[in-house]
Amino acid sequence: MPEANWKVFSELPGAADENFEKLCRSLIRRHYGRFGRFKQLANQPGVEFHLELTESCDLGSPPQWIGWQCKWYELENGQNLGSPRRKTIIDGIEKTRHHLPRLTHWKLWTRHTLTKQDQDWFYALEQERFPELKLELLTSEDIDDLLVGPGTLLRETYFGELVLTPELLADQHKLAVAPFKHRYQPDIHVTVEAEAEIFSYLCDQRAWAHIEKLSTNLASNSVSIASQTERLKHELKTEVELLLARAITLSELLSNFYAALHKGDFDAVHQMLVSNPLQAVRYDRLLSKLRGARSDSAPLAANLVADIHLASLVLLGLHESISVRTLAVLGAAGGGKSELSVKVTQADRVFPGGILLLGKNLHSGRGLDDLVSAFKISGRPADSFDRLVEAVDAAGQRAAKRIPIVIDGLNEAEDPRDWKDELSRADELLKDFPYVLLIVTLRNEFVDMCLPEKLPQVEHNGFQEDPEIAIRKYFDYYKIDATDAALPIEFLQHPLTLRIFCEVANPSRQHVVGVEALPDSLVSLFEAHFNKVATRVAELSSTKPRINEDDVQEVLLTIAGLLWENNARSVEFKIARTAVRDIGWDISVISALESEGILIRTVPEEGQQGIAFAYDLLAGHMIARHLLENPKLVKSLVGEEHNTLLLFHKPGSHTYAYDIFRALVGLYPKRVGKRQLWQDVSDNKLAMDALLLTVQSDPKYIGQDTVKRFARAMQESKSFAQAAFGRLRDIRSALAHPFDMDFLHEVLSAMPNTQRDLFWSEWIRQKSEQVKDDLNSLSTRWKSGDLNERETRRARWVLWTLTSTSRSLRDIATKALYEFAVRCYQRCKTDPPQRLKIDPGVNLLL
Repeated sequence: MPEANWKVFSELPGAADENFEKLCRSLIRRHYGRFGRFKQLANQPGVEFHLELTESCDLGSPPQWIGWQCKWYELENGQNLGSPRRKTIIDGIEKTRHHLPRLTHWKLWTRHTLTKQDQDWFYALEQERFPELKLELLTSEDIDDLLVGPGTLLRETYFGELVLTPELLADQHKLAVAPFKHRYQPDIHVTVEAEAEIFSYLCDQRAWAHIEKLSTNLASNSVSIASQTERLKHELKTEVELLLARAITLSELLSNFYAALHKGDFDAVHQMLVSNPLQAVRYDRLLSKLRGARSDSAPLAANLVADIHLASLVLLGLHESISVRTLAVLGAAGGGKSELSVKVTQADRVFPGGILLLGKNLHSGRGLDDLVSAFKISGRPADSFDRLVEAVDAAGQRAAKRIPIVIDGLNEAEDPRDWKDELSRADELLKDFPYVLLIVTLRNEFVDMCLPEKLPQVEHNGFQEDPEIAIRKYFDYYKIDATDAALPIEFLQHPLTLRIFCEVANPSRQHVVGVEALPDSLVSLFEAHFNKVATRVAELSSTKPRINEDDVQEVLLTIAGLLWENNARSVEFKIARTAVRDIGWDISVISALESEGILIRTVPEEGQQGIAFAYDLLAGHMIARHLLENPKLVKSLVGEEHNTLLLFHKPGSHTYAYDIFRALVGLYPKRVGKRQLWQDVSDNKLAMDALLLTVQSDPKYIGQDTVKRFARAMQESKSFAQAAFGRLRDIRSALAHPFDMDFLHEVLSAMPNTQRDLFWSEWIRQKSEQVKDDLNSLSTRWKSGDLNERETRRARWVLWTLTSTSRSLRDIATKALYEFAVRCYQRCKTDPPQRLKIDPGVNLLL
């Protein structure tokens, strides 16, 4: 085995002395951590880490307790330590003796061998000053001896080919995000709650800044209360002093946590959490006594107890976050999961970045080892997932940051079921790598298929938390003047929908435009989007004969047909090019559609270039259009062949089954005599799925048969009703829509109280956080915005949330309705002739 290359080590990112300490600590923990209680703290006095042996090993036998102090020392080999360094060593040993009195062995680890003079001085300390300790010197030769077995990969991650630098991460990130250049636009990126939550799991110090503030509050409130305790009776004063002692201890603990997060010492954070279990907060009687004594400190004490409660919750959240090794981000198609993946792996001034991999590159029967080969270290593909994790963990340790490995789009794999076992293996592996967080993204409907049980999950709800901020940001960027426009807020809180909505309205962004007669359904929006793209491609065409809009649509339908026939997510580029030529055009059409962000290049398993749609929703829409070109579709849907392909909840379905089916629901009545898809599908499960999806179809094609069947299904099935509530919420403000707020009001009113509690109130409870975000957004909107009939419909929806059993949710709903009522009163008072048409239920508020 060759000696470690210390030149490579000295060029690593970060301070050499800190890297040296981290390397030594990792080597000892890997080789000997299992033989005892291995500990380190962010500010450990005397030694950086120590090991209390509980089993015999090469280091010794119980009850030996060994501590290590690691010093890089910018000294040439053969140069003496000098008096200041000797004094520091003595100070370290004395601190160790004070804070770890049972320690038996104290080891000084330096890169170079100390001079004979320094060695004689060091070993003399054992006899002259510290006879209770066994002193020992270690050097780089000892590191070489440990870079074998459990420490083998540390040789590569600190001295060899697995060294990850911020520059390498940045270069690989540029390559990984190339397919997302049309999706991720930094200028209009909106930070959502899911993103903030991910950074808390990454233990980013900025995400936990409230720890420092809470520590300061505890300390300052304790000082204020202490100054007012002199006049208290002795017994009560003693109780208050115990409260203050706990608050001060907790303040210091929080301060230590924040310091450890700043240093990126996640091992120390974990050990402090284990060493300081949460205690019950029971001070009700004390607060009652202080109020009874009319003490001026009573309000401050109540605040202090509240902060102690909050500190317990914060520490519990930190413990949960740092314990998570694998995290799943769930969201709807086009809901912003890919944009989130790009953002959380992007470097900034304090964050080195992460690794982004694509789930669609996992081919059937393959695993993570094959997937990570797309990431290159020093020009070579990563050999395995294990080696990549080793490299990332070491890089994270050096950067003092937890680094994410993100796999975007599990559902886009050739066989999504392959992920369950792979993620279980990965989660087990990551137990030993605290500086790595594996994040996977997928669509909600693939959870049972892809994820192991009990894997932590984060919901990505698009822009639902504060849609108006996102809409305003997008409209400013796309130069859209929305003044006096009746915007479908719920419709536009979906990131993909909002982006396409804006691109349809003003694709060139050359000048400001108004919002007039824009589509009000997803199918209509996509149709308008494809038409706009076809027009642009035709206008920019320089080929002879010139391309027209119909030709562009024909090319898209041809590629969609190939995806359907081959049950594939992409088409080999040669095949796509041949098919396009067969209908009379060359590859310039494909290139133009790539420039427009409709198509993207892919690299299939065999390595050839492929072509695919940029978004699953767009692919599903165009494949559905291709299917509807076939007049025999109705008959084939009744048979087993297409039913099997469209049963997205079962194995053997088409890879785009859900997106195709969703698009078919919207397109079907336009092509097949205005009948809805649910009326012609023989499979009952598909029929109910199709019925559910009609909510977001073009309203003019939704007849009374569909409305009545939908209402009956909501009465008969709890699962159908709860799936419907979320969709009905999205169109609650629609005017003259078959499934508008009047429809929901009638359905809920017709339910007996018990059934309504089981169906509606239980759904509200399950979605309480989302509902609260929505209510807060409406409250802000009504406080300052103008009112119209759409707002009264939203208010009626809020009224129904008052049936919730959640006290806090009812309080927020009441506050929102109060703001609405105040605004109504002000409007009616100042402008009587223009009184709003208020629903009788809302009128009760006035």
